[in-house]
Order: sequence, then structure tokens, then C-alpha cells
Amino acid sequence: MTREELKEACALERVTVFLEPAYIFDKGIIGITPDCFHVIYDYEKLVEAFITEEGCSDSEAREWLDYNTIPCLPMLGEGQPIMMFPIFDEVEKAA
Repeated sequence: MTREELKEACALERVTVFLEPAYIFDKGIIGITPDCFHVIYDYEKLVEAFITEEGCSDSEAREWLDYNTIPCLPMLGEGQPIMMFPIFDEVEKAA
């Protein structure tokens, strides 16, 4: 789902924050909160997007997100995006 589709479907508030650049981060959009206020991104999809769009290795993509994106989310204000991290793979590995 792209930001344009979300904007049309939800009539998003101006304070809803999208991550940039769109050509990478839009590939990680998996939804929006029920109040249409926060965009939800999938961390693993963003890793894949950095690998395919920027030619990063898996570890480079994760490092970029972990040091340049994730720490900044709380500073983006009340419409900040939400990052979703899958836990089922980790739970299955531990079992």
C-alpha cells in the first residue's frame, strides 16, 4: 500500500508522518492505525527494500534502519510512524 492509497482511503490528517525516501519506505507500509493517524511499517520489508533498491547487504540495511531511522521515530511528533517487528520467527527459533 502506498502513501497515496492511504491518503485516499483514510483522508489522513496532515500530522500523519511518512518516512522518506518514498521509493524505499513505501515498500514497507503494511497498514495504518484504526484512527488513521499512524502509518505502520514492517521492519523486515524495509530491510528487503534497502537491499533491492540501494544494493545494501542485509547487515547494512539493518544497521541503517537501527541507527538512522528507529531512534528518530519518537522525535517525529504526534503523527509518528509505528515500526512493526515480527516476533514469531524469534519465538520459533527459541522453541
